[in-house]
Amino acid sequence: MYCKSCGAEQLGTSNYCHVDGTRLQEYTSRFVLRPSSVYCSDCGSSSSTGENYCKGCGNSLLKYSEDSMPAGGMSEEKAAASLTQRRISLSGFQFQYIKHAFLPVLIAFAMLFTISFFLSKDIQGFFNDVTQEALSDSGIIWALEDITAETGDVMPELDKLFSAGDVMLMTHLLNPTVNGSFNGKVFDGDRSTMESSAELFGGFLIVLCIPVLCLIIAGYVMSSIRKKESILEKVFQAAGIAIVYSLVLALLTLFVGFSYKLTSNNELFTGSLNISMDYSFLGALCGGFALAFLFSMLGIFIHSGVRKTAKQFSGEIPFGTSILHGISAPIKGMGAIFIIVLIFVSTKLTQVKEWLEFDFIDLPIGELAEKTVAIVSLLSLQISQVVLNLSHLAPFTFIFKGSEGEGMNGSLSTFGGVNQELESEFELFLAFLDQDTIGMISLVAKLFVLVPAGLCLWVGHRLAKQSGNQYMTIAVFSLVYACILAGINMGVDLGFEAAVEQKYGSQLERSNQSMFMGFSTFDLFIRGFLFSYLFAIAGTFIRKLRR
Repeated sequence: MYCKSCGAEQLGTSNYCHVDGTRLQEYTSRFVLRPSSVYCSDCGSSSSTGENYCKGCGNSLLKYSEDSMPAGGMSEEKAAASLTQRRISLSGFQFQYIKHAFLPVLIAFAMLFTISFFLSKDIQGFFNDVTQEALSDSGIIWALEDITAETGDVMPELDKLFSAGDVMLMTHLLNPTVNGSFNGKVFDGDRSTMESSAELFGGFLIVLCIPVLCLIIAGYVMSSIRKKESILEKVFQAAGIAIVYSLVLALLTLFVGFSYKLTSNNELFTGSLNISMDYSFLGALCGGFALAFLFSMLGIFIHSGVRKTAKQFSGEIPFGTSILHGISAPIKGMGAIFIIVLIFVSTKLTQVKEWLEFDFIDLPIGELAEKTVAIVSLLSLQISQVVLNLSHLAPFTFIFKGSEGEGMNGSLSTFGGVNQELESEFELFLAFLDQDTIGMISLVAKLFVLVPAGLCLWVGHRLAKQSGNQYMTIAVFSLVYACILAGINMGVDLGFEAAVEQKYGSQLERSNQSMFMGFSTFDLFIRGFLFSYLFAIAGTFIRKLRR
């Protein structure tokens, strides 16, 4: 090998000419030389762009630069920018991903139905009582009993309104709507009509674990049957499962529920009476897709190796690291709070059982007091979700509106405490706690803010290691974080909305009654986004201060 500048013979392993210092061969390095010098800054001798050192004094002619890489390759900043600007092409999604999803979805629904069938025997009594109470408040039960007594028709069995299919939908936190209508006249009176509807919303977060487990298994089965190396193909597999699963769940809403119609035409009663209960088709379609995509993807990750697949996801998907942190951070926070609350509730188990047996003695929920594991898990998870939302500074609200215009509302906040108007209401829920424990609630609620704050600081510190637009990276993290936080909250608020419209002759009466107890999903989304964004930004500054 010879020097291209002076022609001197060189050793085969040399990188530079031993005579004039000219670079002999190109090589890949993060830091390379920018060929821009013309004269030596030390002695002023002229030089060519191919020389690295001055021939006169041996001084280095060029500067090292991280941006210019003539030897090939790409800088870390450009690589990060290229990844965040990369667009995911959906043209690779084919019908085969949907076709391959049928078997995993079939397994998931078989497991879901089996579990729901056994659970329906335990919980259908509670939901039957709630539905009958809603029908009684709207006057439907009274009208139905009166008409069937006069006409001799068979009244529907209101203790068999719920089935395993209803439980399957309720495990997805889907809420039923009960509708009733009456149109006719009794004896020789004027024709009267009545339209009523009652929407029951609320669920127990613990039941969501049932479809979550089934979907994780479905994703695991899909990955084991159809192994894919590309992370995009794995995403398409999860999308295929989500499409099939959500369609089946939405179709299930068309067949689950009940419908009862009574028509009579005699001297006692002429007209019709209808009662029905149904579920939201669109809610099942959208909620089922999001749930199936997220947790079937987790099942695919588990089969392929969580760390390996997560690293692959971060490296190939735009903002992949931000998305993964946005999903895992609120779940980790929920898990940490759940463990603390579980230990606390376990120490108060005797008081909890006594409180349930006393306050719900006429309701089937009192029977849960005999099931230690069920009641501890249910209470711990519900309280954990409330505490998680409070730790993001979202207020717990209680709103009641009566049929005659009366109402009551208030809130419970982390730093503001309990609204005075609601103090008696919250004392009912905290009746199993002693006075010392009640005095600690305010302090503990403030301390729990440190859990999500610490997680967001840690995520911000981790994301600061990446190059590129950090504000955009953290914004993506906060957006996913807020969506997960709001999604968990959507199905666990408690309450109802009932509306009745009656017309007798020329007289028209309307009444509305509603009750809401929980968190505003939109408010929680905004607070969760701002909370996570600010603390993640603070985490990036902590990393900069450590340098």
